[in-house]
Amino acid sequence: AFIHSLIFFLLFVVLMSPWVIRNYRTFGMAAISSYGPGHLYTHAASTVIAVKEGISFDQARSRLISRIEPELPEPRDIYGFANASLLGKEGLKIMAAHPEEFAKAYIFSLQTLFMTGNYHWLLADNHIINRPTGGAKSFTLMFSSRGIFESMGELFSFIREPFGLIALLGRIYWGMLFILSLAGAVMLWRKMSLARPLVVLYAGSILYLALATASIMTGI
Repeated sequence: AFIHSLIFFLLFVVLMSPWVIRNYRTFGMAAISSYGPGHLYTHAASTVIAVKEGISFDQARSRLISRIEPELPEPRDIYGFANASLLGKEGLKIMAAHPEEFAKAYIFSLQTLFMTGNYHWLLADNHIINRPTGGAKSFTLMFSSRGIFESMGELFSFIREPFGLIALLGRIYWGMLFILSLAGAVMLWRKMSLARPLVVLYAGSILYLALATASIMTGI
């Protein structure tokens, strides 16, 4: 199992290296994608502002994008590599200025990453159910802006409609699957020593996704 994991890792490095080298030579950034730094500003920083001021994510995001657009080297593609350095720097600056709001949003965003199936969006986009009359709610913002108990009334109002109820049920379902996957990883570690490298790979993936959540933050 260890040899197989090592071969997979080496093949990944070999296949992706030319793209990473190209990005470094062209933009001075050794990365596979430019979305990470961009999301620090358009998603993470926007979420922090939304939590801080009690406004919607869309309002905060529109304001931040309008403010940064005149400074962007490539305004036609906000997530392009040319803008990555500026967006990442400004996003980190906003989060550093509001550590409490960032911590709240990040904690609630973890469950967004590991516990959402997005079935409600799929059904709404295909006109099987209606979008909520009060607009789509972000669980991250709902609970990090006002606290858990203060947000229960808004949550109950949201789940009275099919869109909100399916969003909540999807979270419960995927939350159970995630817990079962963790239990399975623990069992493999204890009972199959040959599978331990795969468990380490699984744990590393979970850790990476948890860290990556800091640049995504908000979501239904």
